[in-house]
Amino acid sequence: MLDRIFDEQSLPDYAVLSVAQTRKAIGISESTRCRWVSVGKFPKPVKYAGGVGYPVAVIREYFKREAEKAVAELRTEMGANLSNERVTRRIARAKRARLLKELV
Repeated sequence: MLDRIFDEQSLPDYAVLSVAQTRKAIGISESTRCRWVSVGKFPKPVKYAGGVGYPVAVIREYFKREAEKAVAELRTEMGANLSNERVTRRIARAKRARLLKELV
């Protein structure tokens, strides 16, 4: 499911995932999601005609911000002169799984 979120052809930005689908894709429990929302670590769900959920664009933006934070941390750890290309390669090796583990 997480791969589908990042595949813009599979799920357009305007698609909405239910709270349960979002939790399953990210791999967190409901209590963790609620805690993250309450402290501002994760976006609040939105109301739509079918209930409550997350637009795919919001989830993509969330992961983009988290990736940017990871890049900043890598630069701090490895030195400020670290090139964007090296950071990109490092993140590619780490994949999304590492980011998800850090979030949980």
